[in-house]
Amino acid sequence: MTSLAIKRLVVAAALFSLTVSASVSALVLHPANNPTSSPVDAVVGRWGSNASAVVVSSTHVITTRHQGGGVGTNVIIDGTTYVVAEVTNAPGSVDLRVARIETLGGSAAGLTDFVSIYTNTDEVGQTHALGGFGEGRGSDILSGPNVIGYDWDGATGTQRWGANKVTSTINDANVGAFTNDLLVATFEAPGEGGNPLGAGVAGEATIADNDSGGGWFINDGGTWKVAALSQAVENPDEALFDEELYGVRLSSYSMFINNTVPEPGSAALLLIAAAGLVTRRRRSA
Repeated sequence: MTSLAIKRLVVAAALFSLTVSASVSALVLHPANNPTSSPVDAVVGRWGSNASAVVVSSTHVITTRHQGGGVGTNVIIDGTTYVVAEVTNAPGSVDLRVARIETLGGSAAGLTDFVSIYTNTDEVGQTHALGGFGEGRGSDILSGPNVIGYDWDGATGTQRWGANKVTSTINDANVGAFTNDLLVATFEAPGEGGNPLGAGVAGEATIADNDSGGGWFINDGGTWKVAALSQAVENPDEALFDEELYGVRLSSYSMFINNTVPEPGSAALLLIAAAGLVTRRRRSA
């Protein structure tokens, strides 16, 4: 097993806004960066008051475990509040769980925007979109006249998007109380990676407090799929250039997720059956 000297778990979720202004800065995006493509906003939700989640079916989300919460926790998706009705943790000490959500009235959530799991193991070198509800970019951090990073701004609850590139993987990493496989990315300084407008990729970003459970999405032949969940970052309260960010590698746990989440077709059949039952009951009333 690999033990990582990660100073702080990333808890909750707000991310890397692709559009950055002088008055409202994004998570940890460089001011001169260009936007990048991303999935629709509705596939990322806010878990409780301190984390994010990714929608993987009409009735289910996935998120990390370390931020807490469970049955009864509110999940806000695309402006609508749902409630967690059931939670299934990944086996062992993997920082991953599947949650079934319902409307506040107790009906099936009926979400129409969701993503599947990226099951290929070729993540290294691929650019991914990052999404969440964590802190944004604050003041510059200086070393003499040079900017070496940014403070976190302390503001959470706004959904933002950014991007990065997977640099490596780690198997069986000890991250706090959890042990799981990781995808690793690096927050590069402006001008690195051959991109004069920013860092290694357009929309270069890192994660911050409240981004836990947010997604790392890979565009697989025109279809966005979730490849990792934001779990941890090297530095607390600041985003320093060349820091590493870490996500729970979902290709390692795709069987657990797919065995827990009903197939879309099965979910549709269940909804149809439920509708028929309601109709019959009404006719007999």
